[in-house]
Amino acid sequence: MKKLILILLFPVFALSADTVNFGSDTPGTVPKGWSVNMTHQGGAPKWEVVADKTAPSKKAYVVAQTSKSPDDNRFPLLIYDNSNLKDGEMSVAFKPISGKVDQGAGVVWRYRDPDNYYVARANALEDNVVLYKVEKSQRIPLPPVGQPSNTYGTAHRVPTGVWSTLRVTFKGSLFTVYVNGDKIFDVDDKTFTDAGKVGLWTKSDSVIYFDNFAFVTAISATGGYHLSQTIPVGGAGVVGVLCTMDTAGRRLYVPHIAQVEVIDVDSGKVVGKVDKTPGVRAVAVASELGRGFTTNSQGTSSTIFDLKTLETIGEVKVGPSPNQILYDPATKRVFTLNRRGYSMTAIDAKEGTVSGTIELDARPEFAVSDAKGRLFVSLWEKEAILPIDARKLTAAGEFWKAGACERPTSMAIDQKNARLFVGCANRMMAVLDVNGGRLIAKVPTGPGRAAAVAFDPQARLVFSSNGEGTNGEGAVTVIRQESADKYSVLETVKIGAGARAMALDEKTHNLLVPFADQATAEMGVGGNDIRYVPGTFRVLVFGQ
Repeated sequence: MKKLILILLFPVFALSADTVNFGSDTPGTVPKGWSVNMTHQGGAPKWEVVADKTAPSKKAYVVAQTSKSPDDNRFPLLIYDNSNLKDGEMSVAFKPISGKVDQGAGVVWRYRDPDNYYVARANALEDNVVLYKVEKSQRIPLPPVGQPSNTYGTAHRVPTGVWSTLRVTFKGSLFTVYVNGDKIFDVDDKTFTDAGKVGLWTKSDSVIYFDNFAFVTAISATGGYHLSQTIPVGGAGVVGVLCTMDTAGRRLYVPHIAQVEVIDVDSGKVVGKVDKTPGVRAVAVASELGRGFTTNSQGTSSTIFDLKTLETIGEVKVGPSPNQILYDPATKRVFTLNRRGYSMTAIDAKEGTVSGTIELDARPEFAVSDAKGRLFVSLWEKEAILPIDARKLTAAGEFWKAGACERPTSMAIDQKNARLFVGCANRMMAVLDVNGGRLIAKVPTGPGRAAAVAFDPQARLVFSSNGEGTNGEGAVTVIRQESADKYSVLETVKIGAGARAMALDEKTHNLLVPFADQATAEMGVGGNDIRYVPGTFRVLVFGQ
């Protein structure tokens, strides 16, 4: 079970936090969403859910490292998969149970791999607290600020068989360690500066129970998104309204007339293209299959390409005027939204063949997947959302009306809290409960169509990119998710005339906006696409 809280840590940072306990996990197993690993060799670690009636969460179950291998240089790790923090805070309740060699309980942050991370640990056998960096598998104690000759932390009582709390705050190179609310020391170190995962740590034969694991991501309390980088693309033609970020693959796919420009977001360079895609509108990425899929509006087809080489694998005929496209991992199907055909085409992503067609009685604008076998499709004329069974290829219920939402277009989904974010044309975003379509909230946004909506689950931010077509000023509304049912506008990021497309890099929390200088009337203006001055096409990167 998790609960969302909002706290204030650093003077200019608010933090949205997850508290994780283990009451709903299966005893004797590794809790869902966590990965077991280990630094150095030794007996295999054993992380499992066990019963404990004294658990601080009052759920009667905790997670424990129960193996008793005596190897002194052995460090079992339990890493929370859905985490990526640079600045923030983490804490955990821990209870040392046993250990003759060690009784060390630790928290890990900025974790890259089992050989590179930071860890703060409290030891019940030694009654001390130490902060280490593990660099290239070597564990190196770091001296507290003001104590350069101190290589082994600070003495502090850590009782066995009793629940205590270990907490660390980290901002830039400054780390502060607390035990049971008492500040122990500060450490300043610049070894690992990038965001990384968080998790739990023990040593040797330590048997330690853990509960109420919390990690929080720092968010600027006053917003502060600004242009941080420009990636030149060039070329002539139009900039479409859909682009796709493959966060794991670190690539941005930007449709561009008859080809897709492929950008490495880490290097900030164009690394290739997918061509022979006439009138390409959007891209879907099936990372697990190593394949990408396009919608070619002029060719009424989807091009299948290799994610590594960008070479074409095949082509599938779909319905008339395919526009948006998405991959559903639960069914391993790709779905094209065929605007003129009033239909959706389902493609077997592995075989590259059509699995079936979903007939609709309105124009489909956008769709998202809940990754469990359901899709949610916005229907333009009906001003409604239709749930779809991605396995049966039929409607999964009646239409949902999103309150006063006019012309619902793009959407994003918060899978954990079962919330659907719907961009509207009348200066608002609607928040719906995906378990029945109930309207949860209405949030003000900018004028014009919501060309793109994105959700950052770590930062707890929702983004709505709105613009009034080719001549209107484009802007992104940044919305803070204070709880599953409460939302507030954090800031409005002005992009420029004609800006519409947007993608989110969940690793860096950056916004990626394809953009170009507007063409004059003589160059040709109009339609749903942006006409622009040749050679000015670029991707704008906005970060905090």
